[in-house]
Amino acid sequence: MHGRGSPARAKRTAARGKSPPPVAPSDARCSVGAPPQGMPERRWAILNAAYAVLIEKGYRGTSMIEIARRANASKETLYAWFGSKDGMFAEMIRSGTSDLFDEIGAALAAPGRPVRAALTQFAANLLTLITRPHVVAVHRAAIAEAGASPDLARILWENGRGRVVPALATFMAREAEAGRLDVPDVPEACAVLIGLVIRNTQQALLLGMAETPTDREIAAQAASAAEMFLTLYGSRRRRALRSARGASR
Repeated sequence: MHGRGSPARAKRTAARGKSPPPVAPSDARCSVGAPPQGMPERRWAILNAAYAVLIEKGYRGTSMIEIARRANASKETLYAWFGSKDGMFAEMIRSGTSDLFDEIGAALAAPGRPVRAALTQFAANLLTLITRPHVVAVHRAAIAEAGASPDLARILWENGRGRVVPALATFMAREAEAGRLDVPDVPEACAVLIGLVIRNTQQALLLGMAETPTDREIAAQAASAAEMFLTLYGSRRRRALRSARGASR
């Protein structure tokens, strides 16, 4: 991932004795997306206003008064619906990622789908999720408030890796049972794949050192992650077959 705010540019800037400027999101994927199924449009509009304020001002600079003003709602309505600023933030964590978590699960759930295709789609969906500007803003807020409001960090963890890893573990176990993957330790393999997918992308975004990647960059990184994972965990039979074919040429 390169460009105006890439880590490489930040390194060159630091070498000249200057601090690189934080990078603001600029592409179409800044959109939060459609409301979760069953959520009233008015409630979703208020949450969208909250995401916009959070992205601009950070958690501590976000106020219920400002959210109410942006959403053309009363402060009393916000407190009646969400209880508190922390309550609203918890709802933002749960609701703002539901569409892509559904897609992540679907990428792994279909038995018989080619392993490479499933891994590549999982990686692309995960990268799309963690690089959305509102998701980056939510992560920053949870990290900043982890000491004062540990429940927010817990909710983020439960609705992040707590949802991704079980689906991924089920996929790994199923594909290993079918002989399409060689996975002696499923939890370790899950951690390896997630690491290959995320790399330093999320950290660079959290620190404001990189731009939101394009769809093309996400696709390339996802394909690369799947390729590296299969190099490590492709089934022994498939690796042996490829070696035998290579030796016969």
